[in-house]
Amino acid sequence: LEVSAWQNQPDETFTKLGILLHGYGANKDDLIGLAEQLTPEGESWLWLSPDAPQDIPGYWFGGKQWFQLTTLSPQELHVGAQSAKHGLIDFLYQALTLLNLSEKDLVIAGFSQGCMMALEAGLNLKAAPAAIVGFSGAYVSNGQSSLAHAQTKPPILLLHGNMDEVVPYAALAHSEFALRQLDFKVETHTSIGLGHGIDASAVGAAAAFIAKVL
Repeated sequence: LEVSAWQNQPDETFTKLGILLHGYGANKDDLIGLAEQLTPEGESWLWLSPDAPQDIPGYWFGGKQWFQLTTLSPQELHVGAQSAKHGLIDFLYQALTLLNLSEKDLVIAGFSQGCMMALEAGLNLKAAPAAIVGFSGAYVSNGQSSLAHAQTKPPILLLHGNMDEVVPYAALAHSEFALRQLDFKVETHTSIGLGHGIDASAVGAAAAFIAKVL
């Protein structure tokens, strides 16, 4: 995979790893600009933003997808996220191994389809990551997986614009309810007047959340 990177220290002895997962039709460069704003003080951070594995036919500028979208049905989203999570989990563990870090040193954030993947992969690791942050996406699992029996449950922040025209704002409440039913600790943030995107209030809320849980 092609990967964009940002670090807050000149050396390569990192104590924390952040992952940024872009949305449908974007690429590795789309979210890496958020890394500096999301980084708490006092640790040596490396942020990585990988390209999703699939090209999108007709996207001349190189748009990528984690999985194919056609009907946007709950079933399609669930099956797609399930199929794509294995490669992403492998990538996460390869990065952690190279940095000599563990899950507790990992923060996973994603936007839209990348949010779906952050949740799907992050909640299926061998141990809980430090945090999962999801912008303008949804929890798309059917709830019948091993998540119902997970012993390690990371803190989760879900953020959404109440004017989202792509992933309906109602997905925020539905995702929060589904995850709370599985005993996950979930916080939410609503960006008033925001469509399908990330605004300053969302970035600020995400940064404060990451600093708090760490």
